[in-house]
Amino acid sequence: MPISYCISPDLDLLYARYFGPMRAAQFADIYQVYMDDPDYRLGRTELIDMSDATAMELNFEQVNTILMGVGRAIPKDTPPIRTVILAPSDVAFGLARMYQSLADYSGLLEVSVHRTEAGALSELGLSFPSVRVMLAEGGYNAFRHGRIDT
Repeated sequence: MPISYCISPDLDLLYARYFGPMRAAQFADIYQVYMDDPDYRLGRTELIDMSDATAMELNFEQVNTILMGVGRAIPKDTPPIRTVILAPSDVAFGLARMYQSLADYSGLLEVSVHRTEAGALSELGLSFPSVRVMLAEGGYNAFRHGRIDT
């Protein structure tokens, strides 16, 4: 699964875009990819954009395993990390809501899920008219491109 992400120190926000097929085994390394980035700061709010994900081959047990992997990457006693997920398709939205439910139960993340850019940006308290404008005007560093493969 290819990912691109960038960080805005100005907005104190990490933006990650997942695209292509999403599979459970690939998620185990995502937080490590972020944490290895010199600009990453644990606790920074994250906007996860699933708009370009083409397939999601995940079930409940796999989503729970993903969340446990995130838990292993986050040091104990870290306050819940705010995560806003943009999931416009029905499948992405359902998957994100499942993740949200498990995250709420775990206490690791504070997750909200939105079908629209406007909803996600509003949740973040941002007045940009679109994600594209946010990326252009929000003080983001260059996109980092990666690929999580298994």
